[in-house]
Amino acid sequence: MSSTAPAAYLPLIQQPPTSSNPSKQTPDLNQTESQSPPKKRSTERGLSIPPSLVWKTITHYRRWPHYLSTFAVFSTWSSLTTYTPSILLSLGWSRTSANALACVGGFLSLIVVFFFAWLSDRTNRRGATVIAAQVCYLVVLIVCRQVQQGKEMEELGRWSRWGLWTAVNAFAVGYHPVHNTWVQLNCRGEGERSVGIAMWVMSAITGLMAGTQFYRAGDGPFYEKGLLIQICMVSAGIFFAAMQIVIYVVHNRRVVAGKVKPGKDGEEPQVYVP
Repeated sequence: MSSTAPAAYLPLIQQPPTSSNPSKQTPDLNQTESQSPPKKRSTERGLSIPPSLVWKTITHYRRWPHYLSTFAVFSTWSSLTTYTPSILLSLGWSRTSANALACVGGFLSLIVVFFFAWLSDRTNRRGATVIAAQVCYLVVLIVCRQVQQGKEMEELGRWSRWGLWTAVNAFAVGYHPVHNTWVQLNCRGEGERSVGIAMWVMSAITGLMAGTQFYRAGDGPFYEKGLLIQICMVSAGIFFAAMQIVIYVVHNRRVVAGKVKPGKDGEEPQVYVP
């Protein structure tokens, strides 16, 4: 029951953000596909992806920081969905009230998601928007842990403590859909995008499984050690996202300078969206 409500809107936040008026600088995925060879398009839409393309996508090392960042940051979400109702229960609410109040942060996260989706489309700074959302989440985690360690925590009422955990849950996934879009924009064709997103989803799921161990029974009821682990994981995710931007920017400059040769199949060097 504790994770039912957050899980209900998970399919919503997994969807990439869209815009009715996309930036002119943003690559149009539909237009990109329309320029692909007809034979290739029909093959991909038939879900027939050759093993060579799968291997090429898996070994595309320039894209791996995406997966490492997603694993690190998204791992922190599973502990929140599982233990937030228990934390609120320890503050004196009934089980039903605790479950209901725990859902508020999840619903507020939709507002956060749409804001960063709008910001990403508005600025076309895909990587910077992902990092901005992750930094906001990191700040809220740090504030939550510091306040709970201080003496002033004893003076706070349960509604103030609820506000802290609601803020943590509200910012816990704001980076996730825009990161999905960032990955897709840096894939060539439907086949590569399908494999790339599958790898991204698996890294997120692996992170969720690892994150179930962050909060331990002996650390309750407010899980200060667990929060510290989450702070470290989000910091690592920000590092990998920043690394991804650097990789893309450096590669693009080398392409402009003519230092990157076409691929073995004659493909022109890819220009990434940092």
